Amino acid sequence: MRLLQLFLILSFNMNAQNNNLPFFEISSEKNHYTSVNIIYRLIEGVGYRYYWASKDLKKKDLDYKPSSSSISSYETLEHIYVLSETIMNSALNKVNNRPTEKTPKSYNELREGTLMNLQKFNDIILSKNEDDLKRIKIIFNRGGREA
Repeated sequence: MRLLQLFLILSFNMNAQNNNLPFFEISSEKNHYTSVNIIYRLIEGVGYRYYWASKDLKKKDLDYKPSSSSISSYETLEHIYVLSETIMNSALNKVNNRPTEKTPKSYNELREGTLMNLQKFNDIILSKNEDDLKRIKIIFNRGGREA
């Protein structure tokens, strides 16, 4: 009986954490079009779709490969995480180093990290204006050379 109670508490706790992640829902459209609003809405749409597409995946879902030569669903989530870091770093004009060694290893950390990176980008982008957007650069460090 105690084991069942513990399981229910942990399940409830995990559910509560998932609902606290960004992009659980999408905001209403803005009444005016600016570059900032368009970029914000694009990332919000990506985050919203990622939130629901990656929610409650099981081990068999994460291990799934469409073919023997393709990457698994989990490896796809890792790739999306790295892309979310690149997006966030672009708003900060930070260098993207590859390969990254700080990619989260668990599914929950990976999912949360991706959503939080997208949210951080949107938080930063809201403080920008048209001229600021022109100065955003995506910078990669490849073998000690920045490009």
